[in-house]
Amino acid sequence: MTTEAGEFRGGVRLTPSLVLLVVALGLIAGFRPAVASPTTTAVVWAGLMALVMIGVIWPLAEPRALRLRILRCPTDMIEGVPAVVEFGLTRRGFPLRIELDPSLGAFEPARGAFISGDQLVVTAVMARRGAHAELAVLVTDFGPFGLLRVGRVMRCKLPNPLFVGPVPADDESLIDPSGIRGDRSVSTEAALSGDTVRSVRSYVVGDPAHLVHWRSSAHAGELMVKELEPTGDGLVAVVVDLRTSDVTDASGDPIERAVRLAARVLKEALDQAMPVVLCTAEATGPVAARVHDRLDAQRRLAAAVGGVPGAVPGGCIPIVISPHGVEASPQ
Repeated sequence: MTTEAGEFRGGVRLTPSLVLLVVALGLIAGFRPAVASPTTTAVVWAGLMALVMIGVIWPLAEPRALRLRILRCPTDMIEGVPAVVEFGLTRRGFPLRIELDPSLGAFEPARGAFISGDQLVVTAVMARRGAHAELAVLVTDFGPFGLLRVGRVMRCKLPNPLFVGPVPADDESLIDPSGIRGDRSVSTEAALSGDTVRSVRSYVVGDPAHLVHWRSSAHAGELMVKELEPTGDGLVAVVVDLRTSDVTDASGDPIERAVRLAARVLKEALDQAMPVVLCTAEATGPVAARVHDRLDAQRRLAAAVGGVPGAVPGGCIPIVISPHGVEASPQ
């Protein structure tokens, strides 16, 4: 599946070559060198003027017909970890330079990648976690003579949502088995089950077949699975509360620090085979649902935003993580 770009916006910058040509035109028109005949001067002046006109008009007009699309992009990435993205264009022509919006990350090499054909494979490094339905890409056209640099931001829709997960914090163990592990007499299967359907969501590889919700799947045109309310017995509930306050962190953004701490807690809990419920706020509202594996945890944390997190199911042992730090206490 490929999707074309939509919105264009950007800026125009002069290059030193264009400035020199304009100065040359002014000198020829103003001084009319005596060593040249009027006819020769006129021909040179007209040629330089045509050069300037083509070099200026071409990069201004050409990108308006350009359609940049993403041919291939991973569904899951980790912030700071390189991954391959493949782009395609609808036309061949003079070289273009494409760069990722700095707020998202960068392509390697950092100065941008030049593309002169109809396809380009680049290495992308996402700077921040997040869930993305599109990528903002800066396309710079230099035209045939490199006289004018025209940049436009093209928002390229992704074939599939992209989840950029956090890097787990490298703190010491954040889970105290004696105080957090809870009642381990309850079986994992029982703890990960429920008898009430909370909602339905898109199928993720590894979801049990018996959770497929066929009516919703037929309506949505894709496999949908039931999200059950956990029973709460024996579960650890990781509550990620990203609502901000006057919190400062010398090591960086306190919100992202909290998300990395949550990633570390979830990793430890899953490594210890603990049944885990993750309570977060997403763009669609509060969410409280079990976490199946590391990929599931990575996607949930990628989509986490500031807001009221989902309610902790009864019987769970909560671990509350916020920009203020980590707090664990039995209910």
